[in-house]
Amino acid sequence: MIKSFDDHENIINSVRFHPDGTCIASGSSDRSIKIWDLRSKRLLQHYDAHQESVNQVAFHPNGRYLLSASNDSTIKIWDLRQGHILYTLYGHEGSSTAVNFSPCGDYFCSAGIDSVVMVWKSNLNEQDTELIEDIGNTTSGGIAPSPGLNGGITSNRK
Repeated sequence: MIKSFDDHENIINSVRFHPDGTCIASGSSDRSIKIWDLRSKRLLQHYDAHQESVNQVAFHPNGRYLLSASNDSTIKIWDLRQGHILYTLYGHEGSSTAVNFSPCGDYFCSAGIDSVVMVWKSNLNEQDTELIEDIGNTTSGGIAPSPGLNGGITSNRK
């Protein structure tokens, strides 16, 4: 074992590598998402993400965005460079259990306890072709650390 991360307060339901391999995202029954830098072995971002358990997380192929699925029936898309939520999506009747991006990132899919798989158009690649503000101080994969995160927690727009 190289390193263990133990900052969640409940069961961890999902963990995924960033596309460039420098960090991981974890989603937990404590309703949070955490982004960990594997090189510095530090917590980069913490989101009080959902009103219920986070069931799964998935990185966009470009590494800038993260999907999350939750027992609160929502799917959320997070902008990791800006450090906030972009969209909250409703589609499933009951818990959203799984999410994943297509290999090119143009689409993503979700699944729920309603026994339905939904395919969505992401429109995230179009956003990346627009002028992106340089936020400076980026670390792993262009992910900005949460403000004050040497033990701090950042809030998000829900």
